[in-house]
Amino acid sequence: MALVAPAIQAGENGASLAAGAGAGLPPGANTMCPVLTDEPVDPEIWVDYQGRRVYLCCQRCRKQFLENPEQYLAALEA
Repeated sequence: MALVAPAIQAGENGASLAAGAGAGLPPGANTMCPVLTDEPVDPEIWVDYQGRRVYLCCQRCRKQFLENPEQYLAALEA
């Protein structure tokens, strides 16, 4: 029986980001939080959702995104 990776993974610290990400966000990353759309993201707070890494501004927004990611996807596309 094969194991399937979850659709959502969450990161909380820079050590779990790709090398060099501590200096900033990788190219193509969202720069504004999809939950609090007027707040810039923290490069150390992210969630992997459906193959996409989504950066957020704080742990509270990370929790809200994980509870209902579909609600916030439109903010990423805007």
